[in-house]
Amino acid sequence: MITDEPSTMSLLGCPTGTLVLRVANTELRGREYRVPASKLAIGSSDQCGIRLPELDPLHCLILRGSERVVARRWSRDGRLNGFVFRDAPLVDGDRLSLGPYEIDIACLEGPESADHRIERLLERLDELQASLSMLEDRLGQDQEARRELETANAEWADRSLAWDAERAELERRAANAERSATREPEADLDPLEPSEHGRNEPNRVPCEPPGSESPSHPEPTAESAAATERDVLSRLRNAGVWRNEVTSWRDFELGPESDDAEPTAADSSVERASPSPVGGGPTTERVGHDSYRPLGDSTRNAPSGRGAARAKDPMSIGLGSPRGSDDADDAIEVYMSRLMSRVRGKSEVVESRPSAREDKPESPPVSDRFAHGAASDGEPMSVRPSLPEYGPDQKFCNTDIA
Repeated sequence: MITDEPSTMSLLGCPTGTLVLRVANTELRGREYRVPASKLAIGSSDQCGIRLPELDPLHCLILRGSERVVARRWSRDGRLNGFVFRDAPLVDGDRLSLGPYEIDIACLEGPESADHRIERLLERLDELQASLSMLEDRLGQDQEARRELETANAEWADRSLAWDAERAELERRAANAERSATREPEADLDPLEPSEHGRNEPNRVPCEPPGSESPSHPEPTAESAAATERDVLSRLRNAGVWRNEVTSWRDFELGPESDDAEPTAADSSVERASPSPVGGGPTTERVGHDSYRPLGDSTRNAPSGRGAARAKDPMSIGLGSPRGSDDADDAIEVYMSRLMSRVRGKSEVVESRPSAREDKPESPPVSDRFAHGAASDGEPMSVRPSLPEYGPDQKFCNTDIA
């Protein structure tokens, strides 16, 4: 039985070192076999140390000793360096031809010395140190990358918090804007807009319920006064009484009337409707058929009559006189200035509506009708500002504001 176990009972002595064989062709080219034993069998048998296909079961036998290495051929197809041999010593560089394989003797090593072993270990140590340095550098790079990643994560977290806060603020503003938009239509309602219930009652004012402690006439605001002023001017323009900002009245031609005509019921109603100051008491006195003058006027003792009072009464000036009169313009400006002051809230005068006349005149004076004309029941209509109209849920009282 062929064995690769080292044996001390060899004629060649105890082998030292390691035998190295290298295949030079076929698909096994470059393969090396290191043989530390004293015997090596080459063939296709399972008991051979080197098993190669297409060879005999035992094709060649190599014996190693302390002095030499010998090869013995066991098959006809075997050569050494191209020559047929039976037994031949082997040296470095020889080539064995076994069947289709070419095998080179690469190295015949002797026993390794201590110095050589130390040198080899030192080289290995240097390689390990270089590898350790490279790993340390890579570890430092990995740690730096990890720190950068942690910093980026912290910045991202801060930005996320800031974005969340900004989004919450924007959502809060949007909600406030939406709530404000829903409240704006109610706040923008015109307080002077007439309601469906109060369209036919322009001269009524709301009355407070019994037992209410609030004042019956609240202080007018700037907005309500301005709106009332615009309403009065609009009514005057529509009636043809107010032409422009320079107060002028439509001229009317009056028929011949007696200066000493007796006052009619219409004149009495106009006299009752004449304005009075807030403190009480009349501000004008009757001086003729349809003329009035302020109290304390220097013309108190002047002769009464339509001709004399027409120069002082702003309601009558311009009705029979030609346009362009300086006295008429001054009186009109005084009357309109007083009317605008009352509209803006400087004076509040509340008068009761005059009762209907029982004796309807056949032809009321033109001065009592001027722009608006006579009413259907014969009662003259005075030019006065219209107050705001209120809704059906508020109470009213039959009170006219002059």
